[in-house]
Amino acid sequence: MSARAKYFVFKPVAVVATIVATALTILLPLLQGVAWVNEHAVWIVWVVLLVLTAAAVLLHARLMSVQKALTDARADATRENLRAEDAESRAAEAETRADREARKAADAVEVSNAATESLEAAARLASDARLGDSDRALADKLNEHASNVTVLNELAEFFPYMISQELVNAVRELSELPRIRSPYSAGLKDQLSALSAAADAWFRQFLHVAWTEDDHYSTRLDPVASTAARKEHEEQTDLLVELGFNLHSKLLGYQQYYASLEAARLGRTGGVEA
Repeated sequence: MSARAKYFVFKPVAVVATIVATALTILLPLLQGVAWVNEHAVWIVWVVLLVLTAAAVLLHARLMSVQKALTDARADATRENLRAEDAESRAAEAETRADREARKAADAVEVSNAATESLEAAARLASDARLGDSDRALADKLNEHASNVTVLNELAEFFPYMISQELVNAVRELSELPRIRSPYSAGLKDQLSALSAAADAWFRQFLHVAWTEDDHYSTRLDPVASTAARKEHEEQTDLLVELGFNLHSKLLGYQQYYASLEAARLGRTGGVEA
């Protein structure tokens, strides 16, 4: 439909036109000056009636066109809103599905990584269970340090004014092991590296804050030391305590590693010591 055709919408207006024409026919003769018109130009009345009737019809048609355009616009807006809501709903469903698939993929990757780590751990454990004589001796030596009750207790309940020579000697020996021993097993090498690094850090800090006192070592500061020196010394001592806790944790971790070696070795030999 062309724009011109949409400008007017003609509805059944016969009733409206009849009412308008009738009203004008009655009213016009009553107006002043109409008598002259009736006497000399009767046709003017009918022309006016025709013009007014046509104007009424066209005005009514225009109003109908505007009303129809408004109704169509509202209907179009409603349809567009419905389509937009439907599109948003589909987009939300697609996003939900994508999130679900992403979670599934992440879970699958996590399971795969866990399985890979388990296989690698099992492979390392199986390899470590077949330690050579040199590595076996080193593993036993490390276990002696990791199972030393005196060393473990002193590190766990550290008293900086009473540091035993046994603890200092054990930590120093542990820190120096990588200089004279190099294991073939990758797992054992990692354990040795972790233990020796923790022991070396503790021993270096010990040399920085402690000195000999009778038959033991102590971090007790001279009473004549200044407040600033005393504060700095306390901070360094606190660091020594933290390094001791870290070494204690590494020793307990090695106990678990060594126990797994023994379990794997006994399982490989049928529960009989080789």
